[in-house]
Amino acid sequence: MGKGSTFVVSIPKGRAHLPGNRLGSQQRMLKSTGVSAAAYVDEALRWLPEVAHTPEAPQVFASDSVQAPHVQTTSGRILLVDDNADMRGYVRRLLGDNYDVHAVSNGMDALAAIRNQPPDLVLPMS
Repeated sequence: MGKGSTFVVSIPKGRAHLPGNRLGSQQRMLKSTGVSAAAYVDEALRWLPEVAHTPEAPQVFASDSVQAPHVQTTSGRILLVDDNADMRGYVRRLLGDNYDVHAVSNGMDALAAIRNQPPDLVLPMS
């Protein structure tokens, strides 16, 4: 505590370095552009003060309509740490379909979460 660490991660491009049995299908799955347009409108409406959101209807965001075709579903657990609630929500929506994302707002909560259930990756935002 009281000291930081720096980690450098290198991710090789391509797939030549991967074992053949770990490669998935090369078929791309693209979503409709109609869904994408609605997501942008819904996200813009979210910022208007007179718009009330009901808990029964989930909010749709522009980021929800973007899918990386190479991402495969995994069971990895990510601990996301950021003091900005909007950024936590945004990153959680981006990663949530493929990872178990637990988000906290500060370092002390992050330490408690790590002790309680160690994640596969801690993603500190700055």
